[in-house]
Amino acid sequence: MIEIRKPVFPKEHGLWAWVFLPLLVGAGCAKGDHTVMVPLVLSIFLGFMAYTPARIIYKGWRKGVAQDGNIVFWFMAYAVAALAFTFIIVAGDPWTLLFYGGLALAFAMALGAAAEGVGRSAAFEFGGLIFLSVALSFLGAFAVSGAFDRAHIAPWALTLLFMLERSVAARRTVRLGGFLPALAQQSPKHALTLKTVFMQNLGLAFLSPFVALVLAKNLGASLLPAVAFIPGFFTTLYFYLKPPATLRPLGFAELYLSIFFAALFILLYQL
Repeated sequence: MIEIRKPVFPKEHGLWAWVFLPLLVGAGCAKGDHTVMVPLVLSIFLGFMAYTPARIIYKGWRKGVAQDGNIVFWFMAYAVAALAFTFIIVAGDPWTLLFYGGLALAFAMALGAAAEGVGRSAAFEFGGLIFLSVALSFLGAFAVSGAFDRAHIAPWALTLLFMLERSVAARRTVRLGGFLPALAQQSPKHALTLKTVFMQNLGLAFLSPFVALVLAKNLGASLLPAVAFIPGFFTTLYFYLKPPATLRPLGFAELYLSIFFAALFILLYQL
């Protein structure tokens, strides 16, 4: 039975950046009709919102568990709304259907990976990150400009560099460290380990702007957007000097950093 209670929201902070950062940067840096970004972003946002209830439903179906009516309702609501806005984009340019087809495939693969318990593996995470960056960045650029241009490559490549650097750092902190940051305040051994991880992350964050400069130069793009990588270094430095007591501050810091990166990158790219 369908029941309507509180909405279902994704809990993974990192996924928000993975999905919307390449989309917004790709569309924001392209030349063309930027009004199309409204239905474009809504189509991706609602499709993204549909993933969490879809995952719960799929896992329940595989286990033969009765479905929660509220979960079913919100999946249907998100999915129908996402399809409606997708239709607006595809009606305006049928070629965008190719990108949406790729995203639908990624959606299905993510459901299967989550059900099999491999969704958190390094290969799947970074493979998914790269795939999403390609599909969403070029979807955004193509929807705005109506064509594929060589100039669309640099925003995608530089955004992917930022996403990889931040994701590697986050994975090292959360997974490879083999500890929770909260332990840093309870055990000197874990505190030392945490400091070491953040020191290594700091090295990655320091190198990223220089790699961005080389990448931008080789792609024939403006060097100014490399400045957008610098706040990542200071964010990492802050947590090195003051390790967090829980994972929550790290998650929100990365989310806010991604928003700032997107806005600053687009601004500098347009100068």
